Amino acid sequence: MADSDFTARLEDLSNPGTYEIAEFNINEDVSPEDQDLVKPGALFYYSIGVTMTSGQLQKGALLRFKRLPDWTEQEYDSSIDRAAELFKKLKWD
Repeated sequence: MADSDFTARLEDLSNPGTYEIAEFNINEDVSPEDQDLVKPGALFYYSIGVTMTSGQLQKGALLRFKRLPDWTEQEYDSSIDRAAELFKKLKWD
């Protein structure tokens, strides 16, 4: 495995409990905008499929990395409290 390769456990969202191990190359498989997001534990979606373009079948794959920030427990709790405060202020009539 080269320095630019990484291994990932791919979980099948359509069949919970199943997974595959795959190897990717950062330079060939990951878009330049996402390369700095590749690190141990990073979450990403790997989509594969076939499309029909002008009567020709095209196979494709896409790696899309999670861009949402990881919240601390305190940030999460604070947002829940704030949402509860806002909810109390809503007028439903």
